[in-house]
Amino acid sequence: MWKALSVTYWEDSLTREIKETEEIYYVKMTIHEENQIEFFGKPCRIPTPPFYMEPTSIYELWVDKSTGLPYKVRREMSHSISTNTVSEVKLNGLDPAAFNLYDCFPTDYEIRMYGQKKRSTSALEGKKAPDWQLADTTGRLVSLSGLQGKIILLNLTGIGCGPCHAAIPFLNTLKGRFPNDLDVVAIDTWGRKQSSIRNYIRHNAIRYLFLEGTPDIAKAYQTGGAAPYFFLLDENRVVRKMFFGYKVGESDKEIIRAIEALLR
Repeated sequence: MWKALSVTYWEDSLTREIKETEEIYYVKMTIHEENQIEFFGKPCRIPTPPFYMEPTSIYELWVDKSTGLPYKVRREMSHSISTNTVSEVKLNGLDPAAFNLYDCFPTDYEIRMYGQKKRSTSALEGKKAPDWQLADTTGRLVSLSGLQGKIILLNLTGIGCGPCHAAIPFLNTLKGRFPNDLDVVAIDTWGRKQSSIRNYIRHNAIRYLFLEGTPDIAKAYQTGGAAPYFFLLDENRVVRKMFFGYKVGESDKEIIRAIEALLR
């Protein structure tokens, strides 16, 4: 049971709430700003893109009194809510003098300078796209090799990703613009369940094929789990063009130009 005494601090645009039980401390921080606040070593105000509704920045932390360590954190934004939990924590016994941070990175991890844009090209361009067999919202298995006859715009997306959400209206228009030449296929790469995918399709009136991904998809297409990615595949399923990220209007024109060039 929570102690009767809880403390709420008001400091301009910041509300902090602190509670405790015999086992844990609970801290909640709500930020009241015109912009969403993310933390990248320090608080950063995020410019408000057109696909955000109302700015929300809520952070919650649960701390285990017995270890003095946080074991659960919850982050709530207008476009996504995430909760991470850690259990059975074991402190490592590594010698700090021998610790090398780069030894902890996966072998295929890309390191870039802060502010440096991700490369706009892909090692897959000019090569056959990795094949896959994935389930649609009815459980029917669909394979890339089984999709015949048309060029494909393959969208590796993530449910909860703001730019991915912003791209939906544009992707919905492509079937009508290129009815006989193009198929649009989206794959969720953030591990969402079928029920979440069905709700996402219904809520956003998605009119193109949307599939449940697997952990191997992001690795095969070298996205590192980032989203959105767009791969333009020709009729032989060769990757002719890759686009990373999405900006309303600007990305639309780039993708349409690439499709029209491929159809010439």
